[in-house]
Amino acid sequence: MSPKIFFFDIDGTLADQEEILPSNQKALQELRSNGHTVMIASGRPAGYIRRMFSGLADGFIAANGRRIEHNGSILLDNSFTVDELKEIIKLCRASQCAFCLLGDGIVYHGSPLYLYGHTRPYESIDVIHEDQWDIHDVKAYAFDIIYKDKDHLKTIKRNFEGKYIINDHFDGSADVSSVSFHKGHAVTYVTNALGFSQSDSYAFGDGDNDVYMFEAAGTAVAMENGTSAAKKAADYVTGHFKEDGIAHALRHLKI
Repeated sequence: MSPKIFFFDIDGTLADQEEILPSNQKALQELRSNGHTVMIASGRPAGYIRRMFSGLADGFIAANGRRIEHNGSILLDNSFTVDELKEIIKLCRASQCAFCLLGDGIVYHGSPLYLYGHTRPYESIDVIHEDQWDIHDVKAYAFDIIYKDKDHLKTIKRNFEGKYIINDHFDGSADVSSVSFHKGHAVTYVTNALGFSQSDSYAFGDGDNDVYMFEAAGTAVAMENGTSAAKKAADYVTGHFKEDGIAHALRHLKI
């Protein structure tokens, strides 16, 4: 088989929180050993992906598309503009949700820092935490929100509709990406930059923010545990990510 390129979401696809399941580690290693390119595609910050997937992938799409690296080189660095940051903060305050802006190795926490009983995000990760900051000094690529309950999340989604894609973590928080540049744009960008055709690209995911990635890839695989939107957009629905769903899909695709 000629070399292909594979894009994998993290949470709910390859990993449970910060634990990459052994069968999924093996799948990534075998793909690379067979000459394929493996890219991680996540809403997570760049530093988190570097630490978690060192030696398991050739590169990554971080922050739902705004930061891309391949073999240690930066392919795209598309942080929010000041105007975009002002809009994000305005929407969050109007929606009464706490937020944090995610940079590369730094988290800029919004006010209030603690809301609805949720602890401060990313406390367990080795990053710099900024509670006081000037918007002109912020270099952020993505942001997370904290919501009260399902009804509150519905309200936030209505307020953000048309501008931002909300990917629920189902723990009172969600990561948010912009409609103007998302995982789908990033998958197309990387596929072209590395000399692959769309038909040579495969995307694996489970969330609403993976739908755009599925549309950009030649073949889309959703996990059994995925959202209804992800499974509807996929070409194939494989098993649960905790039950060797990745390996099952690769066998089904004869890879």
